[in-house]
Amino acid sequence: MPENWTLEKLTGPHNSQPYNPYIAHCFFRAGQIESWGQGVEKIMRLCQADGLPAPTYEFDGSFFTLYFTAHRPPVGMPVGGLTLDSTHEIKKMEEVTLNKVHQLSEIVNHESEIVNELSEIANKLSSKINRQSDIITVDNTDAEWEKAWREANDKSHAFHIPPFNPSTGKPDWPRWSSPLVKEVVDAFGGPKAFLTLQENDEESKRRFQTIYRDTLKNQKPQNEWLMSNAVNYFQKNYQKKFKKSDYYHNVERLLAYICLQEGLKANRYAADLDMAPSTLARYIKELRNENIIEFVGATKSGGYFITDDYKGKIKRLIK
Repeated sequence: MPENWTLEKLTGPHNSQPYNPYIAHCFFRAGQIESWGQGVEKIMRLCQADGLPAPTYEFDGSFFTLYFTAHRPPVGMPVGGLTLDSTHEIKKMEEVTLNKVHQLSEIVNHESEIVNELSEIANKLSSKINRQSDIITVDNTDAEWEKAWREANDKSHAFHIPPFNPSTGKPDWPRWSSPLVKEVVDAFGGPKAFLTLQENDEESKRRFQTIYRDTLKNQKPQNEWLMSNAVNYFQKNYQKKFKKSDYYHNVERLLAYICLQEGLKANRYAADLDMAPSTLARYIKELRNENIIEFVGATKSGGYFITDDYKGKIKRLIK
């Protein structure tokens, strides 16, 4: 407060006498105040216009304190604040607003119930898929490892001494029916390990079975990692190539499922994804043209796999 000023003088008409004229001049030049000496009067005038009590001031010789009452005006409050003429209109507007809030609340609750129902359905489907996957794994593990055992024995000699192909003039190296078989054979000791086996070597057969099951068990988290990163890379680098979003999402969906279930044929993917075989064939063609998937193995026993080239791109991106 300026020297010898009282609260009565401050709240009444008075001339400007800023405590620090330089600071006041800065605010004036910055457009923060219109002119000096009108701030207190303006506060009182605006409070009255808004239907608020006049502010109160306290000054103990050192600290100056201002107390004023504020309120949050209802939606659509007329200029000038609450008056006898406008109170009835405001109440009507509040009732309309409240009704709208109730209507919106009912809509939100209804949509929330739908979301919960869909979530329950999704959880049931997920549980069913997991149970079916477990059943398939249990039922087919024995048949699959024996098939891999026979393949390893049959192809071991061809890997050791590949037959000569007269049409190409080069050795005709065989190919494993799936990366899983190759991984198990390598863990067993490679094709050479099968050349020295006896005809009824049950101990080696049991060891091969154990390796196959362990490899299959460890394959699930690897496939989930592959699916997550393969889809992320596909979204960033290939999504713009598709003009229709639904077409792109179906191709992405197929890619994700191949990552989880490598080595299946097209008709199996079509059945699992509930797609028409002709439609799925177009999606497979898209992925093959981009060198993302490839068909490995013979026509009857082979299946689709993620290419090493695409896996390499994902690994380089992560690094």
